[in-house]
Amino acid sequence: MRGRPRLDSPWLDVVTGVVIAVLGIADVAGNDAREGPLWANVLVLALVGVAVAWRRRTPLAAGSAFVALMLLMSAVLTPPPELFVAILGLLLFPYAVGAAVRGRRAVAYVLATFGVIAAANVAADQSTASDWIFPTALMLAAFAAGRNVVHRTALAVELHEAALRADEQRDAEARRAVAAERRRIAHEMHDVVAHSISVMVVQAGGARRILERDPERAQEAAAQIERTGRETLLEMRRLLGVMRSPGESAVLAPNPNLDGLGDLVEGARAAGLPVVFRVEGERRALSPGLELAAYRVVQDALEDVQRVAPRTPTEVTVRWLADALEVAVTDARPDVPFAVGAGPSLVGVRERVALYGGALRTGQRPDGGHEVHVRFPLGAPPATSPDQPNPVQEAQGAA
Repeated sequence: MRGRPRLDSPWLDVVTGVVIAVLGIADVAGNDAREGPLWANVLVLALVGVAVAWRRRTPLAAGSAFVALMLLMSAVLTPPPELFVAILGLLLFPYAVGAAVRGRRAVAYVLATFGVIAAANVAADQSTASDWIFPTALMLAAFAAGRNVVHRTALAVELHEAALRADEQRDAEARRAVAAERRRIAHEMHDVVAHSISVMVVQAGGARRILERDPERAQEAAAQIERTGRETLLEMRRLLGVMRSPGESAVLAPNPNLDGLGDLVEGARAAGLPVVFRVEGERRALSPGLELAAYRVVQDALEDVQRVAPRTPTEVTVRWLADALEVAVTDARPDVPFAVGAGPSLVGVRERVALYGGALRTGQRPDGGHEVHVRFPLGAPPATSPDQPNPVQEAQGAA
């Protein structure tokens, strides 16, 4: 609960020290066995309260101060056995030292505390065996309790960390096993799909050759091609289902292509990014995969600009050349590290470009700003008549 003091709060130690000092002073003030000046007794008990307040922050120093003060009381002031503060000290300080101090220093403190007990009994007019046994047992029990609490706490922490490590290792092994099984299944299904496609190619070639002289067999081959195609499509869907991450749903919308770049640019403009969009050259038919790769390059580059330098003037250019398709996204951001060039998105862009034999260039431009430039090699374009030049389409706009 908020505002509730914690057990390890320094303020709680201060309050405890003040309370013990006040009770000790009240005890010595009305004690018939008091010896020495009252002010000296009061000063020593006040210092005991200070040591109590510091016992957990500096346990050995506070415990040593208590030993010294009790020796002083035994020598010239009120004997410690006559004061309940001495009994409380034998509980508080050995416990604190046992919980925090290790090795020879802890043993030395125990011996020093026993020395205080001995000095107090020797200075007393008369002492019994219980005067030696009871405080010694009390001191040793408190010291052992401190040691036990620390050991149990350390053991609990170690067991908790071991359990967390075991859980993490078990989860990691489960993920690795799932990934390995998915790769094995994907490899096997890839072989199945590849075989089915090979059969379709062979059947299509045979149907083409016998189409004119044996139409019925050609129709049977076409029907077989259709059945094989449907089965292959089903296997492809299963393969994609295996490779899909847990919880990821299938996307039924068609993949975007270069015709969707206009909508992509309009979306960027609506988000506040001033974009100029240009298309140069004559549009050509490409494979769906290559068009998707080019689309994703532009998409990732625009998202990078919006993330790193929003509202920066940006230009998207799609250039159709005789033997290549070039896609460039340039912006006028200040000279800062290019996020696409440093982040994980570049890995995906580079993989897509490399899949189609393209070349990717990213980074600062000589005249300022940054650029993502991709060049995909293409086959020779279809022939055009001399009086039919390649058009240049240009669409500009700014947010």
